[in-house]
Amino acid sequence: MKKGFRNGLGIVLALALCFVGAIGQSVLQTNFGKTEIKDRNTVTDSGYTQVMRTYIPENATAENKAPAIVVVHGGNDDKELMIRYALELARVGYVAVTIDMYGHGESSYLPDSEWLTSGRGVYDTVREIVTWPFVDADSINLMGYSRGAKACGEALEMDNEELNVVKNLYLLFSDPIYQNEEGYTDVYGDRNVAVLADLYDEFFFTEKANNAGTYSNDANRFMQTLTSPVDYINTPSAQSFLHFGENPEGLEVREDHTVYEKDFDGVRATREINIIDADHMAGHYLVACIQDMLNFFTRVVPSPIDAGSAASLVWGYDIFALIGMIGLFMLVVFMASAIAQNSRFFKEVKAEIPEMLPFAGRNNKIWYWVSVAIGVLFNIFVIWWLNKMQLSSWHDSVFRSTRFVYIPLICVLGAIFTLLVSTATLYKNKKQTGAVENAQLNRIIIGWKAVGKTMLLAFISIAVLYVFIFGIKYFMGVSYKFTLWGFQTFSAARIPYMILVAPMLTLFYVVTAINNDGFGYTNVLGKNKVVNGLLTALISSLPMIAVLVYFYGSFRITGWNPMFGGNAAAGASVYVLPVTVFVMVIMCRKIYERTGNLYLGGFIAGFITSIMTSSVCEIRLPEADEPFTISWLIIFLIILAYVIFAGCMKYYSKCWKVESK
Repeated sequence: MKKGFRNGLGIVLALALCFVGAIGQSVLQTNFGKTEIKDRNTVTDSGYTQVMRTYIPENATAENKAPAIVVVHGGNDDKELMIRYALELARVGYVAVTIDMYGHGESSYLPDSEWLTSGRGVYDTVREIVTWPFVDADSINLMGYSRGAKACGEALEMDNEELNVVKNLYLLFSDPIYQNEEGYTDVYGDRNVAVLADLYDEFFFTEKANNAGTYSNDANRFMQTLTSPVDYINTPSAQSFLHFGENPEGLEVREDHTVYEKDFDGVRATREINIIDADHMAGHYLVACIQDMLNFFTRVVPSPIDAGSAASLVWGYDIFALIGMIGLFMLVVFMASAIAQNSRFFKEVKAEIPEMLPFAGRNNKIWYWVSVAIGVLFNIFVIWWLNKMQLSSWHDSVFRSTRFVYIPLICVLGAIFTLLVSTATLYKNKKQTGAVENAQLNRIIIGWKAVGKTMLLAFISIAVLYVFIFGIKYFMGVSYKFTLWGFQTFSAARIPYMILVAPMLTLFYVVTAINNDGFGYTNVLGKNKVVNGLLTALISSLPMIAVLVYFYGSFRITGWNPMFGGNAAAGASVYVLPVTVFVMVIMCRKIYERTGNLYLGGFIAGFITSIMTSSVCEIRLPEADEPFTISWLIIFLIILAYVIFAGCMKYYSKCWKVESK
């Protein structure tokens, strides 16, 4: 079968998967046409742009108003990540409203001094939806995940002073408000409030030293932790919450999975804490969390439609989302390969299709596995060290999000170290034998013109891919999002941040491609190309996997978060990396096997990851009078990485010239 025909067939198959995934998601998120979905972009009472999506079930009309539930995402996320919760709420008859909090997604970015404006936009949403004709203004409810739940608490405190329309709160993997400056307090009054707590949470459900009761953005990020989240139900904070804000000393010990009631002038209010065996990020994919939420709301606000099982739409939606994402990855592989193989302009991009090199010698194999082990250990050290330096929560005048610092530096420093190990191996072999494997250097040294056109082709491929993604979102209202991972649409305001982070993440994937496909395309992991590629991807993601295994394994064994002393949320920060790296490395290998160009996959993977990283993360603007600040440690590490990369490439070029004579 000719390569051109294979690429064409691959593109057709990829598009088919993309459309199947989009159609399936569209059908399920609208509950087979029973839910109307509207995107809204409004200027709020606070004067900022608020972007929201409304899920309106067919039972919600001006004549038959329905309860409304505002569904709020966590930090460094956006409204798309809460689709699974919203579609299930709409399925049982509630009007569900997902929003981009200020600083996230497509909503306005705010300086730190205005960060808590209207509960980060949550209360602006409440002000908006009480005016909608199909919403029961006497039944406004809030549901928040992590930082979104904190925002719900902030909005509720505003509601106490303003409209007093919020009736019920569901807090997923986030603390309720326990204290103020005077001690234990109950800001909820006659509302019903439920907390779903996870046993192994990096952020919440612990007692902190020097806690002044401040309920603001990340006020206790680096406070000393006195208790384990495993013991949360027995802490004074949890007990006070279940006792409606009373000091729990001397009172009965209250339990989880139990509804406690109190009468407020004839109105019954409830408090409950349910505890689940999970970690903080699990709420993005566990159906049990959605079911617990439904159980709460259908109890306190009887649903207009019989609830049934929460899995009725979610599993199908996730399957179609995954099918669509597989199609998108296939599309970019076959599209880039087709252009490289058939375009005269991009003829320099295509190289000879590579053959897997033999990997002989017991000593070489031992050194290979030793280098893998050293690389894993170094990457673990990098994650620990960056965490200790508190770069995991750094933002300044240039890097306006922690995502632009922590994740890219983890990737870049680890990859550069691995490149140094590969260079040392090359040097060792040259010393011992007087020569190097020229086939490996031929893969790496391709010339500046070829590199430039390779980057251009990668950019064109990504541009076409995202034109397709934006088109699907516009015409079908669907985003390709599988739980934590996905291809997001984004506003133009996000592009500068994508450009900012791209040099780091692109360097990471280019260096990874050099390591895996320039030096590493050998039979050391087996002659079967599929198995070899899967194992290569697994090894590339192994450092992050090892950190997560250590982090959550230690957490489960001891009940204590092992990363305290720096940012205790390191587990959540690294959570998405293993799968992302695994998939991107496979994509790089497939493009390399089809074009012979290892840089093409590296550039594409770097561009995609830069867009994914920047499209939803929290953005903070500098204050008008804020002096310019920057972390010179970050700048130094980035420059150092590029200097080492340039030095290695110069050495490879020198060796290649010698061997080519």
